[in-house]
Amino acid sequence: MFFQSFAKRLITKKTFRIMSKFKEVVFDESDYQSAKRDQEGYVKDLETLLTVLKDQGAPTSRQFVESISATETALGDWINEEYEKRISTGFVPPVEKKRVNDIYHEIFEILHSPTERVRGLRESGRLPLDEKKGVCAADEKKLEEMAKEAGNKRYDTAKMEEYYQKTSEFIKALTEFEEYEKANGLLPTTRMTSIYSDGLFYEAPPKILTYIQHHPDNTQENFAEWYSKQFIIKK
Repeated sequence: MFFQSFAKRLITKKTFRIMSKFKEVVFDESDYQSAKRDQEGYVKDLETLLTVLKDQGAPTSRQFVESISATETALGDWINEEYEKRISTGFVPPVEKKRVNDIYHEIFEILHSPTERVRGLRESGRLPLDEKKGVCAADEKKLEEMAKEAGNKRYDTAKMEEYYQKTSEFIKALTEFEEYEKANGLLPTTRMTSIYSDGLFYEAPPKILTYIQHHPDNTQENFAEWYSKQFIIKK
């Protein structure tokens, strides 16, 4: 009883060591650098919006950028609100209202595209925001964390280990099969073969693989059709 229990512990430890060879997380530098390049574009999109806001005399704080990029209508709501403030104080002739309306409409057109770009990036979680000296900026720390995470490839090591064991069993069986063919003087069927045709050599798939593809049921009739020539008894 003690021996069985001790043997079981040994098997468990050995299995764990085999599984631990497969890493659950592997860092891919190319994916990380790709994410960094994408982020450079996101930061430029934010900088474009901030430049346009500054040119129009609008706020450039994080709070303001978040407010106008919160929803599809947020920018328009802010423009309308500012327009109403402008025309609601004292007497404003219709011609002045039209002039002011045209100005705010033009500002909306200028801000709309860069604001929508930033809104889309924020909504998808690709552009975390920060603030530096009262001006909105990309959160560099979070962007770096996101880039590193993008570089991490995560693997189902339990499934990988299971498939690895099945592959090992297959290779072992294949090796035994090859040794059987060799020991019995049979033509090898598990290797690629070269075929010469029209002055060119072509690589043909292993005969056993072709056989399995054509006859997965492996009946005796099909087997005999493919392999019987090797077993003719010479007179």
